Amino acid sequence: PTVKLIFSSLAGVLTAMCFLLMLFVVVYRKRKVVRASSPVFLQITLLGAILSFSCIFALYPAPSAVVCSLSKALRHVGFAICFSAIFLKTWRVYRVFDVIWTHNHKPITDIRLFIYLAGFVFLMCLYLAIWFAVELPETEVVQENILTTFVQCKDSYWELALFLIE
Repeated sequence: PTVKLIFSSLAGVLTAMCFLLMLFVVVYRKRKVVRASSPVFLQITLLGAILSFSCIFALYPAPSAVVCSLSKALRHVGFAICFSAIFLKTWRVYRVFDVIWTHNHKPITDIRLFIYLAGFVFLMCLYLAIWFAVELPETEVVQENILTTFVQCKDSYWELALFLIE
């Protein structure tokens, strides 16, 4: 229980910081520095981080197949949102300074990046749907010693493959 409380508290503090940063981006969105860093994608990155942190809260009750599935889905979808937003922002900056590309193409708009982001998140959701249709995450009982046993979510090859892809 102490470890759960520590990690839940840490996740709560980090989630609160993400919400404060979202508020900061909204309040200072007209400033040149915030505008230059694409405030919409800053918000999306923070949303992905919040989803990833919320997987800790999903595990707070006793683990079950549903709780394990929810936790894994939140973690991986949150990562997909966060990573793709950062990746797409970096890709756009790369394309802006790529002299050969900029002379031959239109500028990359936020709408176009949203479409790519939706594609990344759709692929993650599709993978999760196939994974959960084939094999729902299971729980296992772990016995540390004679007096201490606990239930945890069991890792599977599906998750290991996903970690390699990420």
